[in-house]
Amino acid sequence: MNLQQLAIGAVCATGVVSQSSAGVLAPPAGPVAPTMKDLVEVEPRIAVNGTNTPGDANSLFRIDQPGSYYLTGNIINGALDRGIEIEASGVTLDLNGFVLQDAGVLNGIIVDGAQSRITILNGVVSGGLFGAVSLGGSTDSLVHGLLVSDSTDGLACVGARNTVRNCSITGCDSYGILIGANGLVESCVISGCGNGFNRALYLLGDSTRVVNCNVSGNDGDGIEGSNIVTDCQIIDCTVNDNTGVGILGRERWQVINCDVSGNGGNGIQGLEGWHVVDSRVSRNGADGMTLGDQCYVSRSVAHNNTGNGIAVLLFGVVDRCSARANGLDGIAGGNGSEVMWCQSSQNQGNGIATSDGGLISSNTVRDNKTNGIVVQNDALVIGNSLDGNDFVGILVTGTDNRIDGNNAGDGQWGVQVLSAGNLIVRNSASNNSVINYDIVAGNHDAQVLPFPGAGFVATNPWANFSY
Repeated sequence: MNLQQLAIGAVCATGVVSQSSAGVLAPPAGPVAPTMKDLVEVEPRIAVNGTNTPGDANSLFRIDQPGSYYLTGNIINGALDRGIEIEASGVTLDLNGFVLQDAGVLNGIIVDGAQSRITILNGVVSGGLFGAVSLGGSTDSLVHGLLVSDSTDGLACVGARNTVRNCSITGCDSYGILIGANGLVESCVISGCGNGFNRALYLLGDSTRVVNCNVSGNDGDGIEGSNIVTDCQIIDCTVNDNTGVGILGRERWQVINCDVSGNGGNGIQGLEGWHVVDSRVSRNGADGMTLGDQCYVSRSVAHNNTGNGIAVLLFGVVDRCSARANGLDGIAGGNGSEVMWCQSSQNQGNGIATSDGGLISSNTVRDNKTNGIVVQNDALVIGNSLDGNDFVGILVTGTDNRIDGNNAGDGQWGVQVLSAGNLIVRNSASNNSVINYDIVAGNHDAQVLPFPGAGFVATNPWANFSY
């Protein structure tokens, strides 16, 4: 057998094998059914239109069944009160990147009744005499990724446990965002809102959190709680250049790692039980922060505020803070306050001033335009360094104080005690232009050892030094 015959045989054998391995080519009996998915399976959502979601006398479109809905185009200049009205729980409305502009005379999107599990996302909403988007009293709902502008109220989510995330609110005449109890506002920007009397971000219920938001350039207060709201958290926020107070609330708020600057009123203002940590207050039109009783301020900076840098009332604690170049006192404390490990300098008033029963310990106080440290009654002033304050390093105006182990120099008076009944021991004072120690009669002050010189030996361990 030659090579040509072998090749022909191989081709024939291949054809036989291929034919024997092929499937059945005849179509099945009966009509041929489609094999592709229908549109509902490909896009299992409902388009918002006059057929699927017809409106009523008040609304252009109305959603009254749970489900997932989406826009197919812009909605502009609607003639009815409401653009899209939602009257069911369990509704997701995806604006799909489209615009609702003046979609409703009163509201762009509104949820009627006490609904829950509403999600509105991904689009632009502007206009509305009563508000761009209102969830009414809905709970457990989400507003995400909206650009809202030029309305009266921007977003109103006054029910409990709602979340507003990644939204931008600009140019609203009244409030930017209203949020209810146990709510969360995260990664939002609010600017150009308010009319001088309202709040850009208004917290209407307890235990609300505001995280990573920028609330700046509004006409009114930046972030404010209503007069009954407690236990809120403001974290990682920027609250700048609002015409009113930067952050304003009642009891037991926490402000963590926030920048609050350039506001027309106080930077941070609250009542009792506040914690302010790792925050900065500067260039505010009144105090940097002014807080009530039993408040704690730590690792924070207050500078160039018109009023006091940091002010706390009864039993406040100011720890490891810096107060510089403020218009009044750097740090001011009420009765029982403690100021420890702080730096206070270049303030127009006193560096540190407290009322009765305070502790002022281990601070650096220098170059203030009035006095360094001022105390009234029953205070312990220990281990502080004072230098270059314009008048008195340590000024004692009352009685029953202990002034111990401080160093005061380069002012006019080092230690000045104006009342009897105080204990003054182990201090050093140097180079004050009027006198190092000015202590009235009737105090318990250790002897002053003047100019002890090199290699001196002191037999009195409680002595004060002057040089």
